[in-house]
Amino acid sequence: MDWLGGTLVLAAVTCLVLGLQWGGNTKPWSSGPVIATLVLGPVLFLVTIAWERFLDEKAMVPRQIFAGGFKKAGSIVAIIAYAFATRFNLLLFSYYVSQARLLYDPAQLSGKLTWAPQSRAT
Repeated sequence: MDWLGGTLVLAAVTCLVLGLQWGGNTKPWSSGPVIATLVLGPVLFLVTIAWERFLDEKAMVPRQIFAGGFKKAGSIVAIIAYAFATRFNLLLFSYYVSQARLLYDPAQLSGKLTWAPQSRAT
């Protein structure tokens, strides 16, 4: 098992996400911690790539998986593309639905929106 590689990936993603969350929300973009995490994240990604290349066959993701061009690694690339596309769609949908809720006042729309047909007894 590649414990150091896993730790490096975890640290890189944490730094990147933390810097993006801090920037503009709780701290200004020009603050030291934001810049440090946004610089440290990609540096840790590069260190991770170097470490994985050093381990070769014992790495978390062996290079042999991607060797041989697209014909041999086509299914791996397709799986990664599919995972990215489905996650991207989910994030897009959840973002716009939550933004649309903020535009409408439920008190004003309470009588205008009907989700099921109403029956009126006379």
